[in-house]
Amino acid sequence: MDLNSFHPILSDLFGAAAVYFLARTGTKPATRKGDRRILSYGIGFKLFAALLVPGSLFVAYAAAHARPSQLVLAGLIAIVFLVAAAFFAYQAFFVSFGYDEKNIYYSSPLAGAHVIPWSDVQEVGYSGLLKAHFISTMQVRRIWCSNMLRGFEELGEFLTKKYDELYGDES
Repeated sequence: MDLNSFHPILSDLFGAAAVYFLARTGTKPATRKGDRRILSYGIGFKLFAALLVPGSLFVAYAAAHARPSQLVLAGLIAIVFLVAAAFFAYQAFFVSFGYDEKNIYYSSPLAGAHVIPWSDVQEVGYSGLLKAHFISTMQVRRIWCSNMLRGFEELGEFLTKKYDELYGDES
């Protein structure tokens, strides 16, 4: 049997293992600073985000050299890669998200630093496109909560408890 026939299988296995280990990060507990839980991405996700930047630049370079008949499709693929690389790197390295019983603590270069009372939460939802949960508040349009964040499962349990605490009597 030809070794080249095993490349797709090995590639799929490697990809599945990478996704498994990245998603498993969300089951690890959040870092604690006093009563505050700080959600953060693990080293695996940060490495992925860092490698996605030069990988996306390579895709853009390759797209610039596509045949004229493939230029539009190659350009769209390059744009998707570049946007994804920017989004993942921004989330992994520049966004800080934590919470305690009273507040959400959020900081990013675009939104600034905010201390948001839980009563200001307008919506907790899910984006099928980004495959990530979010929290919408008056102060910050959307706080993205990926299942790859350390402490993600803790946050889900906390949100269920907090929802019952804030709105349990209204149901």
